[in-house]
Amino acid sequence: MGLSQKELAEALGINYRTVGYLERQDYEPSLRLAYQIADFFGVPLEAVFSREPLPRMSEELYGRGER
Repeated sequence: MGLSQKELAEALGINYRTVGYLERQDYEPSLRLAYQIADFFGVPLEAVFSREPLPRMSEELYGRGER
């Protein structure tokens, strides 16, 4: 979405370092924060807590560049 960690943190009301921890999987979000993340990105809650990496949304929508 082109957001910086700081912009996302401000939108979620959390410290920007927390975003980095989440990205590196050094921290698992609370259920409350997971709901905020899911709502912000418009994805189901399961996407935030998925054990397996999910395919990129652009690939789901547009394919893998194959035409």
